[in-house]
Amino acid sequence: MPTRVPGSREEGAWLSDEELAKCARADDVEPEDFRSPIPTRNVSNGEYLPKPQTKQQKQVEERIKELADTSSKKLGISRRKFLASSGGMAAALLAMNEVYGKFFNVDPIELVEPAAAAKNGLPADLFVVDDQLHFVRGNLSITRGAPVLRAIAQGPTSAAFGFPTNPFNPDGFPDEAHNDPYYPWNEALVAEYLADPTGYVNSINNADAFHFLQYVKSIYLDSQVTVGLISNVTTFVDVQPGTNLPVTNVDEARRAEILTAAQTAAARNFINDIAGSRRAMAHGLLYVGRDNLDYIQYQTENHRPDAWKGYNITHAAQPGRSALSTGPARNTAPLDTAPGAAMKLWRHDDEEVAYPTFELISKYYARLKHEIPGLNCICVHKGLAHGLADIPENGHPADMPQACTDFPQLNFITYHSCIKDTFFDYFAWQQVLAAEAGDPSAIRVVQGHPVPDISWTTEYIDLTARFKNSYAELGSTFAGSVINFPTLWAHIIGQLLKFKGGDQIVFGSDSLWYGTPQWQLEAFWRFQIPDQIRHKWGYPEVSNGDKRKILGRNSARLYGLDTNSKKYGAVPANYESMIPDNLKTLLEFNNGAPDFTADNFSKIKAKYLAMGAERSNMRYGWIRTKV
Repeated sequence: MPTRVPGSREEGAWLSDEELAKCARADDVEPEDFRSPIPTRNVSNGEYLPKPQTKQQKQVEERIKELADTSSKKLGISRRKFLASSGGMAAALLAMNEVYGKFFNVDPIELVEPAAAAKNGLPADLFVVDDQLHFVRGNLSITRGAPVLRAIAQGPTSAAFGFPTNPFNPDGFPDEAHNDPYYPWNEALVAEYLADPTGYVNSINNADAFHFLQYVKSIYLDSQVTVGLISNVTTFVDVQPGTNLPVTNVDEARRAEILTAAQTAAARNFINDIAGSRRAMAHGLLYVGRDNLDYIQYQTENHRPDAWKGYNITHAAQPGRSALSTGPARNTAPLDTAPGAAMKLWRHDDEEVAYPTFELISKYYARLKHEIPGLNCICVHKGLAHGLADIPENGHPADMPQACTDFPQLNFITYHSCIKDTFFDYFAWQQVLAAEAGDPSAIRVVQGHPVPDISWTTEYIDLTARFKNSYAELGSTFAGSVINFPTLWAHIIGQLLKFKGGDQIVFGSDSLWYGTPQWQLEAFWRFQIPDQIRHKWGYPEVSNGDKRKILGRNSARLYGLDTNSKKYGAVPANYESMIPDNLKTLLEFNNGAPDFTADNFSKIKAKYLAMGAERSNMRYGWIRTKV
């Protein structure tokens, strides 16, 4: 049985001792000379048990090794160095195409010719806005949400954190891409949980891969993200941590937030200060209802949020006692409004709860839109709710049309594109297969066109396609489906482009939960809907123009950003030594100040790369080693 040393990854794991015994740390097990650029097995951050490697995943892995061995010998370099290069990425994509079918634009010549890889890969001038990024406050080495998300992406590695099997796939259904119930989304995640304690974060003894130092490195030094929107989460808990008392207000909820509004804004300001440009944006926390209006006002006046982030499914609504005298309103469920009542779940079209908040934000936007162009962006988590009732309080999209109609001045950005299936996406894939087989119950007619009815996403598209203030965001939905069920992703992006159009979709990676977003950017840019799927269902091609819109230009329009990527200053590679004490205190770093003696403002990203930095493909999670 494992020993849970205080402060260790094992201590923070949600896995049982029995489950933990079936796993190993990926960074201890995975050989350094084979770290694939794209995952070939599931890696977990410890909130659920990773799934074993499937037969097809193994085929992909062996094919990557073959390509890497042959190509590295031809180039006269080590396999490890090859896998960190553009040729390594090509090897992973070629292997996936061979095993699963042609979904990615990649040519064999890319294995040995970087210029060829540049032709199909991400353009150097690509403007990228990542609309959903996360890190956690410094005193949290592990959180309920973070581990389960990293675990589903890291797969069997998560066994040591209590997830010997896929927590979102209890029946062990295999995926399409790998015939595997628990496959890592990105092989680089297999060891990516804790940063190397002897490495660059050691000066503050804070090596958690979800923390701020890892965030800056992963986003601004290790990926092609131009501007990142730092997101946060209104608390999911309905009782105050360590008590049986209900969460009745924002102050009580803040104790369970993984990142507060103040921390989010301060991190944004620091990144922009050292970069000398607007490289970061920050969400405000969307606690709704009359009794939470003062907090919306406080955040606007003090934090200047670039947009708002909310969750229908979190306990974030406090309507206030005034609701007692107004009587029931349209789409309003009975709420306990007595003093000290717990905060509740909410829906967009509730006139007594959500509307007062939307009205206040609208008034602020009218006054501050030139200063904060995205203040009218209401970003709300919807979907990822398999097994729950089809109601807006759980994230169902039925509340969207009325809100879009009543608040045309607001932009409603629906995170995860409202997919109901939860991270693994097996059931959504089954709906696609049923539709392909001609099952009429699996088909939905949208604007006169029959398409597979992907739970909540297709309905969301149908309900909101006519609204130009409705945007679909791709976080987690893209990352999970493109790795596990590429055919499913082909239908999702096909439906979004066909009915909502390329102007109404924005990219988000949901990282750091899934490591650096670079692998997602590469996969997104190279992905194309297979011709047979397009022709059968009438989907358009995913043009490079659409990709540029989705990856950055649409968000630029929403948030008032310049789309010329050359106008954005680099984040210095020595950013750690530049963090002021007051920010370290606010972000709750665990110990002491970093060493400022090594400060060197010239170490920007260009020099970081010139000094020999390369993609490590490291994963810091748990992998499954025993059945």
